Amino acid sequence: MKGKAVTPDFLRAQAPDAVILASGSLPHRPPAEIGDDAHVIHAVDVLKGAKTGAKVVIYDWLADWIGLGVAEKLASEGADVRLAVNGLSPGIAIQNYTRDAHLARLHRLGVKVLPMMRLYGADATSAYFLHTTAQEPVVLEDVDTIVLACPNAPEDSLTEMAQAFEHYVIGDCLSARTAEEAVYEGLKAGMAV
Repeated sequence: MKGKAVTPDFLRAQAPDAVILASGSLPHRPPAEIGDDAHVIHAVDVLKGAKTGAKVVIYDWLADWIGLGVAEKLASEGADVRLAVNGLSPGIAIQNYTRDAHLARLHRLGVKVLPMMRLYGADATSAYFLHTTAQEPVVLEDVDTIVLACPNAPEDSLTEMAQAFEHYVIGDCLSARTAEEAVYEGLKAGMAV
């Protein structure tokens, strides 16, 4: 039933044979000391049209498509972009030919790539990182906006109410990952019911 809130009363009234929970995930902030005066948004906010300042730092915790894509989008729109990635290279988690094509476009757009960075704080004009191999602080100054490309947190608030039924938890509400895992888990749950 589309457009109906799922509550314990609703589930009891429907008396389903099984419940498949696929409630997704929610944006999550990394464990960092981020001041109230820092302008911090999530990558999904950029894709929804949120405005950034002219000088952007992207914290790419995942080293996948997201950091690369947001960096390319913002740089092509004229922003001065620094891409701080928690790994050896942006896009390290994706196929190398695709990654390398993205990296070439970022280079042409003037995106500065900073590998091996882990965010540990931010204020109104600076982002504070730890270089993960050197274990040394790196301060990025003159920052208008920090964009987080970080793992989401599972939206699992319905899990407890589903316990009264045969249930399957799939996709990001189990653990935020890619569509590949969600499709596989959905297939398994569909075959089980």
